[in-house]
Amino acid sequence: MFAIEPLQDDSALPAGVDALVFEQDTELILRMDLPAQYPAETDDRLICDALAARGHAPGMVVALEGAPLRLLAIVHDLDREPSWCEEWIAAAYAGVAYEVRERGLREIVTPLLGRVHGRYDAERSRALLEAALRGYGVEPRVWLRGG
Repeated sequence: MFAIEPLQDDSALPAGVDALVFEQDTELILRMDLPAQYPAETDDRLICDALAARGHAPGMVVALEGAPLRLLAIVHDLDREPSWCEEWIAAAYAGVAYEVRERGLREIVTPLLGRVHGRYDAERSRALLEAALRGYGVEPRVWLRGG
């Protein structure tokens, strides 16, 4: 059975964490507490890329390579009120569980989705996380960030 434990200190990651999950919106504009990375591209190139960019579908997970891997769980559409729904949260947890299985991740840090930038029920969010992990047959160690 997988272990889900609260992360005691959000500023210090446990050794051996393979991936960090971040709650995000369709346009990737919500705050994520990541170090700033300044682009090498010119302003003109960045403007063109921004105009051509498309939003991400609610419920999907975007993987950003690195150590640790960053998984952006798209659970908000800022054009809606509320900006989240259970279906998107469940789909994002399934996407995280898929990444855990496909990449052989052993330890992840995640918030309870729907609670960082929303007021989704904590117990229900945790139940959806557990269901997704069981559904994909994975048993990572899960550190809950932010309670």
